[in-house]
Parts: sequence; structure tokens; C-alpha cells
Amino acid sequence: MFYPFFAAPLVIQIHIIAALIVAFVTPFQFWGFRKGSRPHRVAGYAWLTAIVVVALTSFGIYSQSPLSIKGFSLIHLLSIVTLVTSARIVLTARRGAVEAHFRNVRGLAIGFWIAAVFTLLPSRIMGQIVRGFFS
Repeated sequence: MFYPFFAAPLVIQIHIIAALIVAFVTPFQFWGFRKGSRPHRVAGYAWLTAIVVVALTSFGIYSQSPLSIKGFSLIHLLSIVTLVTSARIVLTARRGAVEAHFRNVRGLAIGFWIAAVFTLLPSRIMGQIVRGFFS
């Protein structure tokens, strides 16, 4: 069931673990913690750290797609956007620009979930793991 995970290179294992942290923390950030509270801030830093790790590790994962250029694909552009948006999230929070902070976090979370859906394709490691649960 978890063989595809353990057989994957370390960079992919780190990428998956960080993505699972993002997936776990996201609902608490949006619906569980009172905005601005200490738990919200602590979980926010954990969420942001994890999503930055997801973005950075993606540069060590190369695409086999015929649409990729030297192993880099459109998903790597999302990683660049993620890194820029992550900096904006911290800046807007520190400046007290609540609405701008929320828009940046919401956009990054939506982008994350869209990318996450594509990891469930049968040819992807997460797709193989999920299929292992149901076979």
C-alpha cells in the first residue's frame, strides 16, 4: 500500500509529507481557529513553512511530460507563484492588512488543492497509494 512512497526518492517523500501537513492544517486555519489568535498564528507559520517546502522540493522533481522543458513543467511555475505569494502572506499579516492577507492565503490554498487533485492520477505516486487503499 505505501510501497510507492517508500520506493520514491527522498525529495519526493519530503514533498509528500509537507503536502500532507498543508492538507491537514488548512481546514483548521480557515474554519477552526479564531483569526489572529495564537493557535491561528502558530498553525499559520507551520502551514506556510510546509507549503514553502512543497514548492522548493518540487524543483527536485522532474517531469517526464513531452510538454516539459528540461524536466520543468507548468506546475513548477505554480511553485514560483507559491514562493512569491508566501512572502506576501507574511508581509500582509505583519502589516495588519487582513483582507489582503486572506486573499493571498485563500488563493494559495485553492492553488494547492487544484494541484493536489492532479496528484491522484493513476501514474502519480499519491494516486498509486490511494488506489492501494481500495484494492
